[in-house]
Amino acid sequence: MWGVSLHAASKDHLAALCKARSVACDPDAIYAALEYDDVLAAGVARLLLWTDPRALPPIGDVDAAWALYLRTWRPGKPHPNTWPDLYRQAAAQVHP
Repeated sequence: MWGVSLHAASKDHLAALCKARSVACDPDAIYAALEYDDVLAAGVARLLLWTDPRALPPIGDVDAAWALYLRTWRPGKPHPNTWPDLYRQAAAQVHP
């Protein structure tokens, strides 16, 4: 969350998104609102991907997608054992 709010490429877009969603443009306020506002969450996720200097991995490249997830979301408790199946489910929705 902090990265998106500080990154030169995303901070102004984040401010516009927050204004549109009636959320204070403060990392703590945004983080608290993510759980209840799917549009805000999707927008922040997209901005997070936008700040990553690497290209999106091709659909079907499970390992590259995992690397992107770790690099951009930096989960506190990653679950590498569940990733392959969950990734396949998501990819099937995008590219049946």
